[in-house]
Parts: sequence; structure tokens; C-alpha cells
Amino acid sequence: MKKQYDYLLVGSGLFAGVFAYYAKKAGKTCLVLEKRGHAGGNIYCENIEGINVHRYGAHIFHTSNKEVWNFVNSLVEFNRYTNSPVANYKGEMYNMPFNMNTFSRMWGISTPEEAKKIINEQRKVIKGEPKNLEEQAISLVGTHIYQKLVKGYTEKQWGRDCKELPAFIIKRLPVRYTYDNNYFNDLYQGIPIGGYNKITEKLFEGCEIRLGTDYLADKAKYDALADKVVYTGTIDSYFDYCFGKLQYRSLRFETEVFGEMQVPVLFNCLGREMPDGSSIPALLVKQVQSSVYMEDTLRRLGQLGVDHILEVGPGNALSGFVKKTLPGVVCASVETPAQLDAVLTAWKEEQ
Repeated sequence: MKKQYDYLLVGSGLFAGVFAYYAKKAGKTCLVLEKRGHAGGNIYCENIEGINVHRYGAHIFHTSNKEVWNFVNSLVEFNRYTNSPVANYKGEMYNMPFNMNTFSRMWGISTPEEAKKIINEQRKVIKGEPKNLEEQAISLVGTHIYQKLVKGYTEKQWGRDCKELPAFIIKRLPVRYTYDNNYFNDLYQGIPIGGYNKITEKLFEGCEIRLGTDYLADKAKYDALADKVVYTGTIDSYFDYCFGKLQYRSLRFETEVFGEMQVPVLFNCLGREMPDGSSIPALLVKQVQSSVYMEDTLRRLGQLGVDHILEVGPGNALSGFVKKTLPGVVCASVETPAQLDAVLTAWKEEQ
């Protein structure tokens, strides 16, 4: 007796989505069961105040396979986002992945030879085979990089001390002896314009999706609906935890939506205040793509009665514009939270 569907897909992430897409092209029918209240798995996006927020953490699509890149771009247009993360260690900002920008900031050096010498010297503190993740990481990148850029994040993800984690979790830690902050080595990368939901909607188009449905709660019932099952859920739950629960890495993401703007916000791509908070996403794009009107923006700040300007980030280009355009205004440049605290304290004491 022919069953109602050709395939039963458990989970609605990218794997199931691509399978469904090509199954439909082959004339097959698919039923999708999703335990969560939404489709898309961990790439699901929520539109909050006009911004597509990645609910389960940022996802950047990257590949060196041109066929794969052409496929996803046939579903939705991608932007040219380049992943260049920055790590904050007690107010010290470091570029990731580990590269010459990282090492120059950490040790005040400028050449790959200097970086290699320091790292190789620090690696020597581990004698013999590493017994845990801490020793494994130090054996790969040395003590300084481990303490500042590996230890805290890893312990937050796993919820335990690195000495209690097995060494095999980290097989390698990429170290680049070039001044390159691009996290991925792949030829293509970006984020879909409009969010990842546009991809999953296209992939599952024409499929029946049942949300809030736990496949394992009534496995026999759902198995009877289709000829074959494609399961993409957690492997330990599928086997009823016969060997115990797997200890997955996890992070808890917290979001906050602020109320209406209490002060005017100026964009130098406009040279004036923006009309309202809803225009921020579009203006951020324009800020990157368009000419800027720095002097017009500064003059407007002067008209609004601004007498102190703080430049945040590397360099002091803004300070030069301020001296030229608003000679009576006090301007300071800061790069770290410690510098920020010092400047704000000094300004407060002036009052």
C-alpha cells in the first residue's frame, strides 16, 4: 500500500531544505516535521525593528564551491559581508582569527618571524602528550593567546573548565602570519539580503510543514506516513539516550530593544539628523555605499550646542575634522573601555 508521502523530513534546517528542494524537482512529496514553532533551524531570523536578527547567533554563509554559491544566489541575493570578528579581553580588542594584527596588538611586534618565535617559545611549556583541552590549546598557540582568546570563550560554550575538557575537542587552531582579518579562506561569503528565512521559504516551497511537532513523541505514527525518513535532529534523542545525553556546546543569546531615541542621531551620509529610528538599517547601508558629508555633520552638531565630541575606534581622522570645522569644541579619541573611562572622568571633573 502506497504511503501518503515519499519522504518524511524531521527538522527544517538547511540539510532538510536542500533535500526537499531536489526531491520536489524529482517529483517526490515531502512532509516536514519541526519541533520548534518556526522553520529554518538555527539559521532562523526574527525581524525586529526592521532588522533581521539571527535568533541563534550570527550565521555567515561561506564556500569555495562555485556551484554551491550559484545555487544559493539563485534562491536569494547575497550581500558582500566579510566576517572579521573582534575579541574583547578585559577591554583589549583583538582581531580574529589569530593573525599579524592580533600579534602586533598583543606583543607590539611587526614581523611574522617575531610572532613565530614567541609562540614557539610558549608552546614548550607543555611536555609530552596534552592531557586536556587547556594543554592542547597551549601546545598549539602558546600561553598568551590561550589565556586571552581561547580559554574564556571555550569555557562559556562548554560550561566547564578547560582542564576538564578532553584534548581531542581542539585538533587545530589556525594561526596566520599575515595581516588579514578575513575569518574565512573561502572564495565566496555573505549574508542573504532580507535574512535566511528567504532561503528556507524557497527550499521548502510546496512542502507541508507541521510546526510544534515532536517526531520522537509518536515515531511509529509518523513513520507510517512516508516511505522513507530523513532525520536531522539530535542523535542521542533518536536512540532514546541509550548511552546517555551528549554534552552539546551551547550559548544563550540575550536581546534588548531600546525605546524611542532620547537624543538626535546624525549620519554623515546625510549631514544631519535621521528622520526616525526605523530608518537606521537603510542608513547603515547607505553609510557604506555613499559619499559622506563630514563637515556638514559637524556644523550641525555645533548648531545643536555640542561642545565635546568623542571618537571611538582606531585612528583620529574625526579629531582632525573637528579642529578644522569646530575649533572651540573639545574632541578626544579612544580605542579601549579603559581609555573611555579616563576621558569621561576627566570631562566630568572639568564641569
